[in-house]
Amino acid sequence: MSKKRKSVTIDLSLARQIDRRSEINFSSLVNDLVRNYFAGDGMSHKSKAALEVQLQHVQEEIEQKEERLEQLRQRGEELQQRIDEYENEQAPIREEAIDVLQNTPGEDLHPENAAVKNWAGKTGIPATELIERVKNERQ
Repeated sequence: MSKKRKSVTIDLSLARQIDRRSEINFSSLVNDLVRNYFAGDGMSHKSKAALEVQLQHVQEEIEQKEERLEQLRQRGEELQQRIDEYENEQAPIREEAIDVLQNTPGEDLHPENAAVKNWAGKTGIPATELIERVKNERQ
C-alpha cells in the first residue's frame, strides 16, 4: 500500500509519552486511529478507540462553538451598552429639539422646514419621526 506523508500536531504531553516508549510506531498508531475513526461511521467493526476519537472530536467542536457563542454574547452586550450610552447622550438634544419645535406653527411643521431638517440632523431622528414626536408632545 502506498503512503503519503502528513503532518500532525499533538499535545506536548502526548508527544513526550510517545517519545519515551520505543515500542510505539507513531505512523502505525495514527493509521490505526484514522482507519478506526472512519470505520466508526459504519455499523460494523466499530472499535472503542474510533468511538472515543469521534467523541473527542465532537466535544472539541462543542467547546469551540460554546467559546464562539460566548464571544458573540459579549459583543452583543458591548453593542447594547454603546447603544444605551448613545441614547443617553442624545436624550437632552432630542428634548431640546422637541421643545424648540413646539413653538413652530402646525402649518410650518413639515419635513422640508429648515428648522426641522436642522434638528433632525442634530438628533439623528428622521424628520418625519421628529415631527410625530413634536405632535405627540402637543397632545
